[in-house]
Amino acid sequence: MKKLHSTAILLVCMGGLPACGSSSDEREAVRAANETVLAEAAADEALNHADAALGKMDKPGAVAPREPTTLSRKDQVRACKAGIAILMGKSPSIMKASADGDIVHNQYKRPDDGKLWKQDCRIVGNRIHWRGVDSFAGSGTERWRDGPEDEILTFSFEGNKVRVIEAYSDGSKTEEVYTIKS
Repeated sequence: MKKLHSTAILLVCMGGLPACGSSSDEREAVRAANETVLAEAAADEALNHADAALGKMDKPGAVAPREPTTLSRKDQVRACKAGIAILMGKSPSIMKASADGDIVHNQYKRPDDGKLWKQDCRIVGNRIHWRGVDSFAGSGTERWRDGPEDEILTFSFEGNKVRVIEAYSDGSKTEEVYTIKS
C-alpha cells in the first residue's frame, strides 16, 4: 500500500499541477521528494527480489527453498562446525554434528557450565546459513540467519583445513582457519 501511495504522489507531482509548487524552491522540494520516493520504491523492489531469490520465509523454523549443495555430507559437517566455531568462539573439536539431507545438526556442551547448545546449518554455494535450536528452554527452532541484517559466513576448504570468514554490513570481518578432518 505504501508503494501505491508513493507512486500516486509521484505521478501527480510529475504532472506539473499547481499543488506541486509554483516557486523554484517548491519545485525543487517536490523534485527531491520524488527522487526519494523513487529510491525507496527501487530499494523495496530490490529487497523483494532478494527475498524471493533467497526464498526467505518469516516463520521461525521454516526451511526456505535453496540451491542444492554438491558437497559431501562430511564436508557439509566440516563447514558447519567451522561456521559455528567462529560465531560462538568455541573449538570445533567439542562439536558433534550430522547431516540430514541438506541440513546439518550441530551441538556442543559449553565447557564452563555444561549447557547444551544446538544449531542447524545449511550450505548455499560457499555460504553457511545457520539457526539456533532450543537456545532458550522450549524456544524451538529459530529463524535462519540469512537476512540482510545478519552476518555473512563464507568458507573454503584447504585440504583438512576449513577457512571461515564472518563478515558484517559495516565492512568488519573475522577470519579463522580450523583443522577439521573429514
